[in-house]
Amino acid sequence: MSNGKSVQLRRDTWTKGTISTQATDGRPARINATTQILSIDRGTLSWAPNHFGTAVLSFDADGPNEPKKPVFVQDLKIGTDGRISTVVESRKGWWKVTYQGTSSRGTSVAWIGQDVVGCGC
Repeated sequence: MSNGKSVQLRRDTWTKGTISTQATDGRPARINATTQILSIDRGTLSWAPNHFGTAVLSFDADGPNEPKKPVFVQDLKIGTDGRISTVVESRKGWWKVTYQGTSSRGTSVAWIGQDVVGCGC
């Protein structure tokens, strides 16, 4: 960054999500998620909500640590309030919300378990 040179970087992001019920009997369940972006303001680092773009919702019955690929469910629009929200048919397994990032923002994933043991870490 000296001598007038600049460096291109991708800001880090993280996505978190929840589901409204642990029931797995097919009843409607709401998935809510948000994506945060690492922000720098006057030399201070903080996390700020992402207010645009899309995320991808997929489902994986076996979870994040298994080799099977999740099955695409739908594209999700990130609202101007920074929220990602949709209603799904409840079932046992793992929901995956993926923010695919941009040229300046990194990719991040939230694994949301429904009636499963373990974490999506």
